[in-house]
Amino acid sequence: MANKKETKTTTKKPATKKTTVKKTVAKKVEVKPVEEKKVEVKKESKLKAIGARLKRFFNSPQPLIVVLALMVVALLIYNVNYSKHDSIYVGHYLQDNGSIGTIHCFTNHKINVFYATPASYEGEDVGLYAYEIGYYYEYEGKLKPFVIRTGIQEDKVSVKKIISDNSYFNISELSVNKSYFTDEVMDNLDKLHFIVYGATTNDSSHKIDYVIDFPIEFDQIV
Repeated sequence: MANKKETKTTTKKPATKKTTVKKTVAKKVEVKPVEEKKVEVKKESKLKAIGARLKRFFNSPQPLIVVLALMVVALLIYNVNYSKHDSIYVGHYLQDNGSIGTIHCFTNHKINVFYATPASYEGEDVGLYAYEIGYYYEYEGKLKPFVIRTGIQEDKVSVKKIISDNSYFNISELSVNKSYFTDEVMDNLDKLHFIVYGATTNDSSHKIDYVIDFPIEFDQIV
């Protein structure tokens, strides 16, 4: 028998093309070690330069001069503010109708002092039943009392005697008290008047009908 050859039929499959998708890879930007080193070196050199300048500055006399200058300025400012309340006023009154030898006003930040020697009156003598006598200061066109004494008597008393007995003043006060030396008084100590207000009639009202006014002249204000 003849051998039969078997034939195989082979079917070719169509070839499929593969599509390759390219992936985008983000590239990292790296600072090269050499560049980093250069930056660090620059920073160090700047710091060293600043440190060297500071060292030279503090080793020189300049800081001492600067500190001393600042201290002088601070002391000047302090003294200016301090001296606003540190003054001496020296005054007097000398006219035909009377005189006052010496008036001192001393003020500072701790104690305030007012001193006035007795006044004398050379004008016409008048009898008074009531009086108000002392020192007044000018403020906004008015005379306001600073240190005064008052009195009422049954019989007339000579105005010359009233002035002689009541015109001496010696007042001292701590600055914090401000009983006599108020801020308003302190600002107007160079505008003082010695004044006598009197009543020549003896009635219950004691109406003032008699006035003596000695405006004080200040020779020295320190």
